[in-house]
Amino acid sequence: MIKDQITRKKVTISDFKAHCTEYIRELENTDEIIEITRHGKVIAIVTTPPTPQENTLLGAGKGTAVITDSYDPHEPAFNPDDWEMNQ
Repeated sequence: MIKDQITRKKVTISDFKAHCTEYIRELENTDEIIEITRHGKVIAIVTTPPTPQENTLLGAGKGTAVITDSYDPHEPAFNPDDWEMNQ
C-alpha cells in the first residue's frame, strides 16, 4: 500500500506524550500515520517501518560483477580517447 493512501491522524505533542503507548499499539494493528503537532505545525511523523518488499533495490546487483584475470586496478577504467572532453 502506498503511504499517501494511508490515513493520517494529527495529534498534539502533549496528547501523544500522555497516550504514547496507546498510539504505538494502534499503529501495530493499522496502516496509519500519526503526525505529531506543536502549535498546529507537524514536528514529527510516527509510522510503522517499511516491509522488506518495499526496498527491492537494496542488494539487487549482488553477484552480478565478475573480476577477470586480465583486470588491472592500475589501468584507467575507460580509454581516455573515448572521452569527448579529452579530444
